[in-house]
Amino acid sequence: MSNITSAVKRGQWEILDDVLAGLLPPSVESFAELHEHVDANEYAGLCDGDCPPEVFAAAGEIQTALDQWLRRAAGKGSGTLCKGPSRS
Repeated sequence: MSNITSAVKRGQWEILDDVLAGLLPPSVESFAELHEHVDANEYAGLCDGDCPPEVFAAAGEIQTALDQWLRRAAGKGSGTLCKGPSRS
């Protein structure tokens, strides 16, 4: 798995953790909407001091992938987001 794919998966799990912690509503439908509740730029390790340069350079790609994931979940109806990403 590439560093970018790993960062996307990490971001998905971080978003789910924040839903379970009550920081985000389970009805969140886009990456932009995350900013109403948290600093979404911190997802996927993009603000970590040890973020690999290729991951940081791909921040837009990673955030787009997270946005698409959120939009797909929103399109599937209530509770889909809480099922989480695949582990593969």
